Amino acid sequence: MRLLIAAWNTMGWSNERDAYVRSQLKTKDVIALTECGNKIQAFAGRGLIVADRPPDGDPAGAAAIALSSRAQDLVIGSGSKGSRLVWVRLQGLFKNILIIAAYIPHSGRKRAPFQEDTLQELEDLIQEVSTKGECVIVMGDMNAKLKRGVEGLTGKYCIHPRADGGERD
Repeated sequence: MRLLIAAWNTMGWSNERDAYVRSQLKTKDVIALTECGNKIQAFAGRGLIVADRPPDGDPAGAAAIALSSRAQDLVIGSGSKGSRLVWVRLQGLFKNILIIAAYIPHSGRKRAPFQEDTLQELEDLIQEVSTKGECVIVMGDMNAKLKRGVEGLTGKYCIHPRADGGERD
């Protein structure tokens, strides 16, 4: 079984973005969506798994996962942890697949939620919901900058001259 997956920072949600995502589900099976905002809550339902409503002061901080009809037939479970982490477990041919869409705050954020807190919630979520032997895929907007010229990752035209944010020990 082959699943096509993608990630997109939507920078808000609207009828037009919803229609675009649904059109993409003709060729993709799973789309991790980040920075969806409060409006995406109204679109939740079969085929669109939405995290909790973002708290006041974090109006863009919602994540979601859109599923094609084929992927919807494989769903074993789903849920969220806060507004920035949402997950779905799909039945695989040999192993189940846990997909987590994460919207990690940038390192310079002055107001909660903070990067470290959300990364800890992501680690906790993986411990809580993953099962031994399944494939775990974490994707989304990690708000980290990869520096220019990292072999195998970025080229000489990458916009960032140095790494910034998203660094952990």
